[in-house]
Parts: sequence; structure tokens; C-alpha cells
Amino acid sequence: MRKRIKTMKTAIAALMLCGTALTPALAQNCTSPTRCDELGYKKSASDCDGMESLTCPFDSSKYFCHDKDDCDKLGYTKSAEACNGLESLVCPSDNSKYFCVLKEKPGLIYYSDGSFSHDLEDGKTPVGIIAVVNNNSYFIISLEETQTTWGPEGYNVPCLTDYLGNGYNPSDLPTNPADDFEGEAGTKCILSESATYPAAEWCNSFSASDSGIGSSGWYLPAAGELYAISENISAINSTLNKLGRPEIPHKYHWSTTETSNARTWKCNPTTGSLGSEARSNILNVRCLLAL
Repeated sequence: MRKRIKTMKTAIAALMLCGTALTPALAQNCTSPTRCDELGYKKSASDCDGMESLTCPFDSSKYFCHDKDDCDKLGYTKSAEACNGLESLVCPSDNSKYFCVLKEKPGLIYYSDGSFSHDLEDGKTPVGIIAVVNNNSYFIISLEETQTTWGPEGYNVPCLTDYLGNGYNPSDLPTNPADDFEGEAGTKCILSESATYPAAEWCNSFSASDSGIGSSGWYLPAAGELYAISENISAINSTLNKLGRPEIPHKYHWSTTETSNARTWKCNPTTGSLGSEARSNILNVRCLLAL
């Protein structure tokens, strides 16, 4: 027997939500749809026999259907508890599965099990703090840092792009180091070299938990990523205080962004201030994890 969700109010509400990446099957903007196919309603009633289904509000012969197990595939992977304090959507076929909207939510605690919350939850391992949000992608900043050198001077790492700064660069090279968001790729590039690069190596080997998210995958941020963190520094430091951790200090931190064969860009993530530094000098290092 086909199970059909007939409540038009639910369907229309889901379609008219703006600015959130719901699922591949749902609307991505607020324009009035003219074709059900564009919204994912591509099935017939017979196609959806025995499955949960939604009827297109604009053509009752068009259906969207899926099995209960499809919630994970559609992005409904969180629990109600994990979405506490966030805008959220419930999977139509399983009301225990949620999609949490992370827009403009830096400062959330992120755990090794993939959940996140405003306040510390008992029995969970916090691995970092959401520092930068881009649509439904986000970057986790580590809860601790170290101080070390960047690496050997006098050698231009060939797989890194040089950002020489305003007024100092040829026309074929990038100018603003704040435009570099390739920290993960930059870290891999640096570690492909035979020499020792302490800052990148520390982040690459950093682990915030014995298993799960945060146990590996950390990298040295690019200058642009550190600059973006400065825009959310109040929320990040507030959460560090909740966790009983020291705030990110008002000091320069190493990035992966290269300026020449003797210097690398540094950034103060509390202010966004950028500058270049001799690689043999000691600066702070804090890592990122991309999710």
C-alpha cells in the first residue's frame, strides 16, 4: 500500500524555504516554480508504490519518493539533540533524522561523533570549534596550539603559489595573501618535500581524539583561512572559555602561504593583520579541519 504524505502545507513550506541547502530534491531558491521536474518531482504514482512520497503542489501527477533508508543519502544525518539551537529540517520519512542548518553559526562545539552544540555535552569528546561557515561546508579550528618554526629558508617550495603582496608582484602572480584558502592542499604540498617543515608537520600529526572525526586530517591554515577566522574570533574565544581552554592569543600564526624563498605569510587571527616572516623564526601554530 503506497504511503503518501498528503499535507500540502508541509510540501509548500519545504519548497519555499530560502537560503538553505535542504536536499538535492528540494528547491534551492524562492522563485515560483513552473516545472515540477526542476524540484525533483520526477516520478509517477506507480513509481512510488510502497514508498514514502510527496506530491508536487503544481502537478498532482508528479511525485518525489524515497525509501526510509534514504534519509542519510538526502543529508538528514543528525539527531534532534545535535541540532539543538539550530534551524533544522526533519526527514519526511523518519522523524528521528534531522538536517541542521549551519548558516552563520561559528562558535559551535564540534565533537568526534560528528555532532555539534552550543554548550558542552556530557559523554562526548570535543575536538574543535566551528570557525568558518561557507553555505553548508565548515572549518573546525583546533582547541590547542603550539609554537615552532615554519621551515628552512632559501628554498622556494615549487608546488606552492607565491603571494607577493600589493606593490611587489609581477602581473602573473597573485597579490593578496588573504585570497589564499588552500591550506589543506598547501600542507600536503609542503609535506611532499624532503626537508623538515615543523609547522605543517605538527598540524598533519595533530589528533584531538583517539577515533572518529578529529583523530586525523588536520592541516596548517592558509593566510586567507586565518584571516577569515578573525571575523568570528569573538564567538570562537567565547566557546574556548566555555570549554576551559585558553583563548586564541593576540599573536601572529604561521600559514601555508608563501611569499618568497626566505619568507612566509603570517596572520594574527584575532585582528586579521597580515605580514611576512623569516621561516626560521618561531610563531604560533593552530590547525584546521575541513568538513
